[in-house]
Amino acid sequence: MSDPSPPPPTSLKILLAEDNVVNQRVTQLILAKLGHELDIVSDGAAAVEAVQQRTYSVVLMDVEMPRLDGLEATRRIRAYFADRDRPYIVAMTASAQRADCMAAGMDDFLLKPVRTADLAGMVERALAAAATWRHQQQFQME
Repeated sequence: MSDPSPPPPTSLKILLAEDNVVNQRVTQLILAKLGHELDIVSDGAAAVEAVQQRTYSVVLMDVEMPRLDGLEATRRIRAYFADRDRPYIVAMTASAQRADCMAAGMDDFLLKPVRTADLAGMVERALAAAATWRHQQQFQME
């Protein structure tokens, strides 16, 4: 008997929360090359608003941003989604501690400057996490 769940998407809808214009552009070029759609916001408060208005598979979250830092933005996104389908949140930072990012609710961690291989690996991990989540949801419904 075949699995009734649809195959995972090969193109992801990604939100980048990053205040540095150069980092925005580099990430945008890499993700476009990998075939993913990207929206960009420049602070954590805008990231929280964006995920409440549109569905994203992944949120790439800079940790140090104006108005609302990435750690607090992540906490708010997690609180908003509770147990519902939520985006895979990835810390993007040059200096923050990994443990602090994971404690805030982030799923993954990338060091800046990011490279194509780093982003490609993150996409694979995000797809695997989504497949696991779908499998768990299906199992709970049976």
